[in-house]
Amino acid sequence: MKLFFSDQIKQLDAKTIEYEPISSTDLMERAACACYDVIMCNYSDSSSFTIFAGTGNNGGDALVIARKLVEAGKIVKVFVIKYSEHLSEDFKINYIRLEELNVDITELTGFDCKELVVGKNSVIIDGIFGSGLTRPVTGWLADIIDLINMSELTVISIDAPSGLFGEDNKSVLNNSKARVVNADLVLALEQPSLSLMFAENYDFVSKFTIVPIGLSNKAKAEIDTDYQMITNEYVKELLKVRSPYSHKGTFGNVLVVAGKYGMMGAATLCAKSAYRAGSGLVTLHVPAKCVDIAQVTVPEAIMCIDESDYIFTGITDIERFSAIAVGPGLGCKPNTIKGVIELLKCNKKIVIDADALNILSEEENWEAIIPESAILTPHPKELERLFGTFTDSYSRVVYLKKWCKDRRVAIVIKGAYTTVIDNNGKVYINTTGNSGMASGGSGDVLSGIIVSLLGQNYSVSEAACIGVYIHGLSADIALNVQSEESMIASDIIENIGSAFKYMRNDEI
Repeated sequence: MKLFFSDQIKQLDAKTIEYEPISSTDLMERAACACYDVIMCNYSDSSSFTIFAGTGNNGGDALVIARKLVEAGKIVKVFVIKYSEHLSEDFKINYIRLEELNVDITELTGFDCKELVVGKNSVIIDGIFGSGLTRPVTGWLADIIDLINMSELTVISIDAPSGLFGEDNKSVLNNSKARVVNADLVLALEQPSLSLMFAENYDFVSKFTIVPIGLSNKAKAEIDTDYQMITNEYVKELLKVRSPYSHKGTFGNVLVVAGKYGMMGAATLCAKSAYRAGSGLVTLHVPAKCVDIAQVTVPEAIMCIDESDYIFTGITDIERFSAIAVGPGLGCKPNTIKGVIELLKCNKKIVIDADALNILSEEENWEAIIPESAILTPHPKELERLFGTFTDSYSRVVYLKKWCKDRRVAIVIKGAYTTVIDNNGKVYINTTGNSGMASGGSGDVLSGIIVSLLGQNYSVSEAACIGVYIHGLSADIALNVQSEESMIASDIIENIGSAFKYMRNDEI
């Protein structure tokens, strides 16, 4: 699913109106009715709703929802927040339609607590601003948002929580006077804004759901964007058909360079997940004293034994491997550092993770060491060691887009809504996964899945996108048995097969 910036959404609306054709008022009606359906699906038991509507099209959507709620027999109170004398034409039309139903409407042109009374059991619908907002909300408008946030009532925001921009929120987050609605649910029209998926905005976006409103597919195809969500449909298109005439050599021989004495769990998790993701052969390079552990834990793996008893010191015979993963559980001893730096000089498809990233971060000219088409898989702290801190997620993505494109390298930023920035500077945001993945070893599993896909001759972008999606989906399937608290990395591995089966057959 393509992700568009706020100004591009306006283009989509305009093109939809032209291509369908449909009037802007009817398009607003369609969008707002779709939102109403979601509200009734989730909050049909609520008898009272309080609507906060701005004077633009976001407010127009809110007025349509208010009308539908009145027609459904709900108690509805509407506050029109007149922050501007300019009223959108569609807002005016829906204001008149609402007035004809004798709805309780109060217009506010400045903050007055006496006028603002919200029922104790009411559900609040926030339609003050949408994702196209370009200035932080301050002054009396901020006071209204404060009142909404202090109400302790359920809050549903249309398109975006009022006060939050569609993409770059630096000016909001850095302004102590700025306010943003804390939404329990955001109804994202057709697609989520980028800002809904950034960690620093979690307080404002507890949950969002995508509400299809029928924007033109032709228009979407015409508008270019570097941003995309990784969806079930997208991954299904990427997955290759496995021929019945295949043999183990068909699906790659991948090398996993991981583990030291006392840290073999990382190595075995990575190797096992590589097999589960479809590798024909997995070779695991381990210190001599760790061979028994590795062979018992992953009996399918071929052992490559280091000269050292306890740590990784290097490997030279790598020509036979189709892809390499390096880093999980390696440690950062001096001889390990030398071995990793030497390995990174290879002309192989490679996943760089964990201690390999930490080793790079200590090198003065580390960027020159990384081979083209490498995939880096840092968690936020590892990313910080490499690149320093960023003021916000959007700034980080913008910087890394250029960095990846210039160096032909891909980065997987692990976390909620794991973000892939591929070696062409394209950004893919993952939609699977849960907080149960926040435990030791889950990153090692991801590295195993991605290197497996590289070894099966998927492109860098394909391997990263499929890898993060299958990784998250496996964890989601694991919740059928586990809880988010009890999940461990091995649970993810055990459900990789179910994830692929689901993708192939749409059933588990």
